[in-house]
Amino acid sequence: MQLAPLHRRGASWPGLLALALVPLLANWPAVSGWLTVDPIYGLSGLGTGLAAGPLPGVTSLDPNIGITTQALGRLAATDWLAGRIPWWNPYSGVGLPLAAEGQNQALFLPFVLLLALRDGPLLLLIAMQEVAAFSTYALLRQMALGRAAAWTGGALFAINGTFAWFGHGPAMPVAFAPLLLLGIEMEFRTILAARDRPVRRGAGWVVAAVAVAFSLYAGFPETAYIDGLFGGAWALLRFAQCGQGWRLAFAGRVGAAAVAGMLLAAPYIVPFLHLLSVAELGMHAQGIGGIAAPLAVLPVLMMPHVLGAQSFGAHDPSGVLVWLWSFVGGYVSLPVLALASVAVLLRGPDRGLRLMLAGWCVLMIGATFGVPGIKHLVYAVPGLSLAQVYRYSPPSWQLAATVLAAMAVNDWQRGAIGRKRAVVALVAVFGLAAAALAAARQPISYLLGSTGQYQSWLLLSVAAAGTFSLGAAALLAARSSTARAGLLALVLLVDGIGLFSVPRLAGFRRAALDMSAVDFLRGQGLHRFYTLGPLAPNYPASFGLASVNSDYLPTPRLWTEHIRTALDVFTDANAFTGAFQWPGLAPVDHMAEFAARLPAYRGLGVRFVLVPAGRRFGGSLLGLPPGPATDPFALRPGERMEVLLPEGMVAPGIVEDVSVTIGTYLGAADGTLAVRLCTADGCSGAVGELAGAADNAPLEMRLDAPLAVAPGQQVRVRIAHDGGTAAVAVWRYPKGLGDEALPALTLGQAPAIPVRRVFSNAILVIYEVADPAPYFEAAGGPCRVVPLGRETARAECDAPGRLIRRELFFEGWRATVNGRAVPVGLAEPIFQAVDLPAGASAIRFRYAPPYAEASAVAFGLGMLAVALGLAVSRRDRRSGRGGSTPSSCRPGPGRPG
Repeated sequence: MQLAPLHRRGASWPGLLALALVPLLANWPAVSGWLTVDPIYGLSGLGTGLAAGPLPGVTSLDPNIGITTQALGRLAATDWLAGRIPWWNPYSGVGLPLAAEGQNQALFLPFVLLLALRDGPLLLLIAMQEVAAFSTYALLRQMALGRAAAWTGGALFAINGTFAWFGHGPAMPVAFAPLLLLGIEMEFRTILAARDRPVRRGAGWVVAAVAVAFSLYAGFPETAYIDGLFGGAWALLRFAQCGQGWRLAFAGRVGAAAVAGMLLAAPYIVPFLHLLSVAELGMHAQGIGGIAAPLAVLPVLMMPHVLGAQSFGAHDPSGVLVWLWSFVGGYVSLPVLALASVAVLLRGPDRGLRLMLAGWCVLMIGATFGVPGIKHLVYAVPGLSLAQVYRYSPPSWQLAATVLAAMAVNDWQRGAIGRKRAVVALVAVFGLAAAALAAARQPISYLLGSTGQYQSWLLLSVAAAGTFSLGAAALLAARSSTARAGLLALVLLVDGIGLFSVPRLAGFRRAALDMSAVDFLRGQGLHRFYTLGPLAPNYPASFGLASVNSDYLPTPRLWTEHIRTALDVFTDANAFTGAFQWPGLAPVDHMAEFAARLPAYRGLGVRFVLVPAGRRFGGSLLGLPPGPATDPFALRPGERMEVLLPEGMVAPGIVEDVSVTIGTYLGAADGTLAVRLCTADGCSGAVGELAGAADNAPLEMRLDAPLAVAPGQQVRVRIAHDGGTAAVAVWRYPKGLGDEALPALTLGQAPAIPVRRVFSNAILVIYEVADPAPYFEAAGGPCRVVPLGRETARAECDAPGRLIRRELFFEGWRATVNGRAVPVGLAEPIFQAVDLPAGASAIRFRYAPPYAEASAVAFGLGMLAVALGLAVSRRDRRSGRGGSTPSSCRPGPGRPG
């Protein structure tokens, strides 16, 4: 076996500082303050005044960056800062496990605390990029690569394709994959250096154990598992290369790392596994290992923007483009792929590692596209049939390709590449790119014919990939020098940052949050609300608001079954959003579902229901002309317009509110808009403020008194613009009444269910539900209950009774009454209950996951093992233990880079 010599020179501090700047440069649109990529503006439903950035598309391929990472992560960070372990989320559903959910980084200290800050997801992503950069650099230096090659590899992995496309769960464990490999490599090098004495010097297994633990705490087990398998393949190769007599010691230390890492992560693993045993997994329960990505996705893996922006899918009624993007989990740029190809072609040092890395890429990408043989081999690995390999394996093969590219840079600096290999690699990747583009000819042709902007995306993607690949190949074909090494790193970095920046350029130039509804809901006490769309699930939890909506995976089965049987038969119980629509099926009216099942929602303690602005429970009495309103009429201050709605156009009933679709000329309109409705029997009016009103949206106003419309009556409408300095546009139907235009009006009638409108703004309307069930309720005896919070209450009972707590019945809840432990029982259908004695009672509930004490003991053992490992390593270093490299593993000739 031939290995390059290990470098022991000190760190280059200017180089390390430059490496630290790479993640900041890659996120320059947001770091500079020019654009915001904070998902709360686009995903929470509270964003207002949004001004799009220079490019279309999205800043992340998965909305879970907001719904899970930001919303639930912020709740966890708030708990930590308040001195609480974030085991439970009392604000989503009727209470759900928090840390056990497994995707929200609840236990990911200290990094999760960043989510308590403004732009928390961006800060967390940059932190992960920094960890990835420096751990990759350290790994490559440990592999005996020169500083230039290691720096290039660290910089490239810091801006890898998964970090570019994802800023949440799937991207979080990515940073610790090179750290895991570093620990394994440190132990391998320690074995090689130990000749005649026991191997006790290395601390690599401690590094690997910490990497295992952080990968799990990072909150996405699929990515962590696949990265762990990659680490296992690396360890198996090094095991084989250790030689006779050393393999057992190496296996023992790597095994110790795995065990210690699992012990350290026990507070995450144990609750997660328990939740899996009692939860619903959606499509994951049937296994999704048979799903293969279409070949049309292949060019995106090396030219990520060759199919344009994700928003172009809106122009495709078939949904194929949106479907294609669901298979993307990362990419390796064409120049990096060219360098990786050179490393595989070269019979240089560590040939076995090069082949293993290339083989890993072939296996994972082959499984992604369902290549026969490869697919069955990969999915035979336990657990992979439950994971979306096409989505969550890219971090591992991106790391493999990055290591190969760094090895190619090192080979070039040793003078081992030459012009022929550079040309062969370039021709190979150009051929692969051409074949990939041919595989995607159908979506490319469709985009060219339907989306005017797409041609520029296609040409720029292909031209940039070709130009940077040619530049890298030209440098590799020339003799290495310090200047050329810097130029090669610059070429790769400019290409990488350019690709990485594109999603960031889809951020917002201006954005704000309308928190007025949140402020109103803070006064709801212990009751809950239900949203039919305008406030996204889990975000209420980040504001400390209780919403029965939930977007969880896995979700406790008791809750999902109750959703389907009692609340909404047409929804996805894992995505109980209030607005869910099954693809390809007829649209569902979830408002009607809520109205039909109102008693069940009352039983959950739902006090308010949120509906989008422009919708109402009572519907409209006005029959509108077909098609959209397309004739805006500028109503200047002091002007008014009148129209007589003919007989039969307004259905008989009680009108309670009115809305007018207006245009504010980008917020310039001010003053008030006064609407007056009159019948032969009387009149009623409403006034709305124009300052701050939504542009090109309904302005909703409540009438000062209900107006009765009798059968066959005509209604006269007068709309006046009072005060202000700028005009307001009133949208009209040009042919609504023959030659007379009809304003875009809605006449809202009284709801048929016992709800009343209590709040509205430009985003949503809030209705109050009559007689919601209380959070704490006494049953079975005359008791008076005084809630003191969600976990504490006082009760005074004339006789023994039972206290119902409307929180999900779930294993791990404990209760005390007057300081004495009492069992927590099930109050049908899904709530908790405890028995109360006669007299005064102080009741306290507390949650900790099942086996929490055992998990804490395991964590303590892991910490002890790590501490002992570090102490032994430090002692051995001080005593000078260690030796030279065994003759069977001595490095071959070659000079450092």
